[in-house]
Amino acid sequence: PGIQDPDGDGNPNVNGARERDFKMNLGADAKSWDSSARLLDTAFRVLADLADDGKLSKAEGKPALAALLAAQQPSGAIALDVGVQAVATWALAEAAIGDPSDAKLAQAKTKALDYLVGLAKPKGWPAWPGGHVDAETTRWARLVLSKIQPAAVVSIPVPAGEPTANYTQLTASLAAAKTIAIVALVFGIVIGLALRGGLKRRVAILSERNDGLSRERDTANTERDRLVTELKARDAQIRPLADEVDKLRRDAARAQTRSGVNNGATAIPQENSPIDPLDLGQLKGVGAKFAEKLKAAGITRIDQIAGWSGADVPVIDAQMGEFRGRIEADRLVEQAVLLTQGRYTEYETLFGKLGRA
Repeated sequence: PGIQDPDGDGNPNVNGARERDFKMNLGADAKSWDSSARLLDTAFRVLADLADDGKLSKAEGKPALAALLAAQQPSGAIALDVGVQAVATWALAEAAIGDPSDAKLAQAKTKALDYLVGLAKPKGWPAWPGGHVDAETTRWARLVLSKIQPAAVVSIPVPAGEPTANYTQLTASLAAAKTIAIVALVFGIVIGLALRGGLKRRVAILSERNDGLSRERDTANTERDRLVTELKARDAQIRPLADEVDKLRRDAARAQTRSGVNNGATAIPQENSPIDPLDLGQLKGVGAKFAEKLKAAGITRIDQIAGWSGADVPVIDAQMGEFRGRIEADRLVEQAVLLTQGRYTEYETLFGKLGRA
């Protein structure tokens, strides 16, 4: 009493709050359907709705079917979990039977079926693509395919070992069931519990793998910190030697100048320098376009860059357009400081030969 058919589709269903809740759960973000648990629930909604009278209601069945179709990939895959893929394939197959005129639905069913069959190995189905054969997943895949395409399971042997209690209960219920409604109800309850258990096991495996990767990352970070410390120590050893070499270079340049004057040559009014302070292109990583960006921001000399503080860098960097981030990545301030201070040997040790690249 009180049941109405507000959709006018000939399929009375519970509407109102339940319908609003279901539509809210669908959400606007298609990526939310990547969750195997949610896809499994969606496939059950399709099957349960079809169990009423073979039709999909506008309130639940049709939105759920649309979600399955939206989640399907060009390969035919709907879910990474093979067990969920099997149930989703069964849901598409039952929906296609209910609406034989829908060519797109028939094509989606075929693609999902081919994908599921293609995952099978000589001894059964993996829990997920590329994994090892899983006995329980194989049982569920065989059970679903036996209802859709029996020929697909003929060559796949029954898995060894005892099936789970859930699987045994389901097969017994299917054998005793007299209506498709009872089949869908029992199937939804039992296989849902079984696959959720399988999902929990796989989540535990993935969590363990993630912990292993985290340990490897921590080890790598420790090694990186050790190398950074070692590099700083070596730089501290190299710097006095580099300063001494630079001093000898300057002394040699002054001696050459005095020698030129004594020989009647024109005196050089300032110390020779291997760099041009106005040529930004001498900084490693600064090409013609990058140099033009710097000049457009008012940066025309290398010593200007050497004078930047930590607060100056982000202000200038924000004006660099396509070269944003390059000031820090190419260590321009460090380069400019070494060149401005005449620490050429240290510069060449860190950044390579002086002059344009």
